[in-house]
Amino acid sequence: MRTCHINASPDQIKQIAESIKGANPDSILVLPIVNPISTYSPTKKKKFHRINVEIVIPEGALNSVNALTDFGVFAVLRIPDKYISEQYLTERKKEETANAQTETSQTI
Repeated sequence: MRTCHINASPDQIKQIAESIKGANPDSILVLPIVNPISTYSPTKKKKFHRINVEIVIPEGALNSVNALTDFGVFAVLRIPDKYISEQYLTERKKEETANAQTETSQTI
């Protein structure tokens, strides 16, 4: 599994999108409709939560079936913070505090 950023800031999401666009200058970013299909809780074999989705793009938007084999995806998921383990929320607050202290010390 790759890194899962929990409690990502809007700036982190913007940086990821800019990085993807920079690495693929011949591409555009699309914010498609995403329909949840099914969800799964952790099991003995798969120790993580899973959400299967269907990404929907309007019929006339793609002019080649090659688009369906030449793409990349990253997802932004909104979850109310009351459902996130406190340790993940605390880690983000520590990062923000450290960043604020660094910015303050640089401006002095």
